[in-house]
Amino acid sequence: MAASGEEGLRKVIMDRPSLAIVDIKMPGMNGVEFLRELHKRSYHLPVIAITAYEDEELAEQAQKLGVRYLLYKPFDLSTLYNMVDSAITCECRWELEAIPI
Repeated sequence: MAASGEEGLRKVIMDRPSLAIVDIKMPGMNGVEFLRELHKRSYHLPVIAITAYEDEELAEQAQKLGVRYLLYKPFDLSTLYNMVDSAITCECRWELEAIPI
């Protein structure tokens, strides 16, 4: 877990996790900037983005940067658990699912 996009980026680089869950609106480096930095560094891992804002442009940017799922707040934890399970077990990590993004 990280308190900011900057800290999250450092943790991804150091720990090489199997999955990232990112809030789109964070203080400092926001979720889209975080995704751009991952992309620049050629880090490819499944990403679930969480947001309270239904912003179609933001969703498109996130999708282009490799977000596997976009989850809108408030959400049920079982939905997040299912997304995590799917994201880390799917052989086709970058193929978009039928879940709206």
